[in-house]
Amino acid sequence: GVHNGCMWFVSGSHKTPLRVHKQVKAGKHVMMTDLEDGDEGIPHPVNAGGCTVHTGRTLHYTGGNSSSMPRRVYIINCRPADMVKEERRQNFDHGLAGLESIELKAKNAEEN
Repeated sequence: GVHNGCMWFVSGSHKTPLRVHKQVKAGKHVMMTDLEDGDEGIPHPVNAGGCTVHTGRTLHYTGGNSSSMPRRVYIINCRPADMVKEERRQNFDHGLAGLESIELKAKNAEEN
């Protein structure tokens, strides 16, 4: 539900001009843009086994997980090969940097 950090979407935002984006955190590939007056996110909780599908042009975000349950997600991002080449030219790591430490934490958690 909403307390588990579900996806929020800004309805109709895919029809508006592309906005200026900035890095969420220096050195990371995740980008963000600021919401403007009139932008209102609508929460879309998903039941277990469900999914959401949206275009990258749709403004979307998640909130923090304030529940006692883990939030698990699986992201499939489909985009043209030229876009991937451009992202790699800009040193986007597509989330690979630091993967070893995440895997190690998961392994340690399983053992404990």
